[in-house]
Amino acid sequence: MLGLPRPLGEEMLTVHALLLASCISIDIRRENQCRIRCGLVRHVAALRVVALHRTLLFRIDRMRASCLHLINTTPLRPTSRHEAPPCSPSTGASARALGYHAATVARMNPTCAKGIHPAVANLLWTTRAAAWPGTGTMTHAMPISERYTTIVAGAGPAGVLAAYHAAAKGPVLLAESMSLPRYKSCGGMLHHHTLRTLSQYGEIPEDIVLSPRTVRFRYHDWDRRVLKPTDLEFLNVDRARFDEWLTTLLPSNVELVGNCTLRDVTQDGDSVRASLRVDGADIDVTCDNLIGADGGRSQVRRSLGVASTATYVTLQDFVKLEGPIEPYFDCIYMRDIGDEYAYSYVVPKGDVAIVGSVYYPRTKRPWEKQDLTLDILRSALPELGESVSREAAAALYLRSRADVVPGKGRVLLTGEAGGFMSPSSGEGISYAVNSGRLAGLAVAQGDAADALAAYTSLTADIRANLFRKMRWLPVMESAVGKVVAGFVPTPIVSKVTQGL
Repeated sequence: MLGLPRPLGEEMLTVHALLLASCISIDIRRENQCRIRCGLVRHVAALRVVALHRTLLFRIDRMRASCLHLINTTPLRPTSRHEAPPCSPSTGASARALGYHAATVARMNPTCAKGIHPAVANLLWTTRAAAWPGTGTMTHAMPISERYTTIVAGAGPAGVLAAYHAAAKGPVLLAESMSLPRYKSCGGMLHHHTLRTLSQYGEIPEDIVLSPRTVRFRYHDWDRRVLKPTDLEFLNVDRARFDEWLTTLLPSNVELVGNCTLRDVTQDGDSVRASLRVDGADIDVTCDNLIGADGGRSQVRRSLGVASTATYVTLQDFVKLEGPIEPYFDCIYMRDIGDEYAYSYVVPKGDVAIVGSVYYPRTKRPWEKQDLTLDILRSALPELGESVSREAAAALYLRSRADVVPGKGRVLLTGEAGGFMSPSSGEGISYAVNSGRLAGLAVAQGDAADALAAYTSLTADIRANLFRKMRWLPVMESAVGKVVAGFVPTPIVSKVTQGL
């Protein structure tokens, strides 16, 4: 029984139940050292335990300690023919994706030499040979401490890089409101600025890159049939797997908790208190600094009393491809959809394409306009087949300097939560990774009370860049501006696009 304490012995908890109800994550060290850690997930009922939730979590922590001791003192080798899912450097499979499904674990023999279940031993053995690089982090069902050096709300690109750098100062809680791995509606295209920022953390795994590998931005005036391809190129990735890969970069003193919603933030001169809801349980945790990286509808921002920014309405369909389409990120302007319509975009993603549309705030019945847009596009692009799914999202509608807010007191705002997103193109990942990195550095390199001043200074160039784009935006959005763009020589359009 893995050396489990008697109160959670055979009468209350079997090894199978533990494996079925646990989220297994691996810390892969560059020296090929492995440690396994188990965190209780949502299906507490599967444990067949009659106990208070907090008491159970305490006992699970004791079991984790027993697992760590056994794994650290046991050779890593396969102990049965039931091997873990295939994994190789070429596939770059995530260590966190190697958890067994219930049907697989049920086939395992629950007996094992040295007390380690075959599923655990095989998992360790397989991931030792191949996994994404990085130290990895520990995934928890609930925060295991009442105080951290830093709390980061939001485990997207901004939040992960903020947590990565803030961890140099001390323990970090990275709280994600979605279930893990997270999924965000997004085009999933990495700008050259994004790639430059991420280059210091290692190469992006090829298995998260989709076909075509790169797409180039193309201005497309649909009604006038004007096409202007540019030199602006994006790496075409699976956004969900990109976000998951980023979490594998986190050091081991970052606790990642999913289904963890931040409800309120209060602060005094010495600390910040975050009120969290984790799977229905309300808890309070404190920290020296809190970083809000929770998106365009940031609860952290609202808790600070800072006015929220208006948002565009974005709808995007994943449509089957009935044939190949050109490798472009087509930005399409139409005049027959209505005044609330901003633009549409088409991006090939392997066997499907994303067809999205952006509408101004307070647009009524946008789904009807999206249906009309799809009908128009399909009439000229028969390769666009039936829709597989449709997603809705909000994107920042930045128009004022007041929309960009670095933070308040001991709380920093990064990514869309702080207004860091291009107002002219809607591109946000490059701003997210850059502002998130700077927020983490500001926290790590000085006194907690001075972090906001340091962050404000570090982001001065980013904010100046955003304000410059805001000045040009009214011209770009006007009907005259869109017509004039059609007559501007393509090389000039390409050059201008680089700055959007």
